[in-house]
Amino acid sequence: MARSTVNNTFIGQTARTLAIVSIVLATATIFLSTALPAQEGAPKAEVERSKTSEPQQGYWFSKEGGELQRRLDTLDNGGASADFSDASSAAIYFERNRKNFRPDKGEFDKSELSFNLRVECKGDEAVPCCIFLKNKDGLWYQSRKIFQIQPHADKIISVKLASAAMEMQPEGHESAWNCLDRTTTLTRGICIFDPLKRPLKATIGPPLLSGKRSIPELFLSCLEFPQSVKQNCVAEGSFEISREYFNPFDPDEIKADVQIVHPDFKETIRPAFFTRDYRSTLRINR
Repeated sequence: MARSTVNNTFIGQTARTLAIVSIVLATATIFLSTALPAQEGAPKAEVERSKTSEPQQGYWFSKEGGELQRRLDTLDNGGASADFSDASSAAIYFERNRKNFRPDKGEFDKSELSFNLRVECKGDEAVPCCIFLKNKDGLWYQSRKIFQIQPHADKIISVKLASAAMEMQPEGHESAWNCLDRTTTLTRGICIFDPLKRPLKATIGPPLLSGKRSIPELFLSCLEFPQSVKQNCVAEGSFEISREYFNPFDPDEIKADVQIVHPDFKETIRPAFFTRDYRSTLRINR
């Protein structure tokens, strides 16, 4: 007789199964069922970008160096403006109200995040900055690309949000950007790090979500399962799923079952469930 628990871990789009069995494991088969979005087969013309501004259920803040954050007034266009005395380490960001925050399927289905940014400062040298995102658990991610903003001119900067695009990298931890981070993003903004340490004024528009996330063909990859397991020992296997899901905890949206066939040909099926592995480290002050 076998007992098993299954632990399904997505790191990026990775699923891990953990089985505790009392006899040697002969074979394991993974069954995947998924609810396909209604617009998956829609013509390309129907899924072209349509920009929507971020619901203003939160506040704008700015932060400079090691100082405490300052709350900013929201401009008429939904953005904000902040003055910095030393822009070598500065940030301006919109943080949603944690009390009434709820994941939004419409936002999850967007493929790109952009800001309209303008900086005013002395000199003509470009000001470097990056986009950053922080989820409700405090995990910080920022764009791999460093944007160069010319003073006295508006510029739109953007990042693709799909984990497969690999445009967001973790800061202060080692958890890869994935679908769970997209659905639980609490903070969106920019970090400025001017090497000239100039005083400047930054004016930023509201976060704009646009485009339609693509849905790749469903398949599994990188399957790793042990060939055998000692009696009463833990067996751990992993595999990757090609798609992302708005609510990976909902079996009506994505369900992964592992069928275990024992040496006596008896079969047991155990469901997998979503979790994530990460290791936090201290980086500067976060």
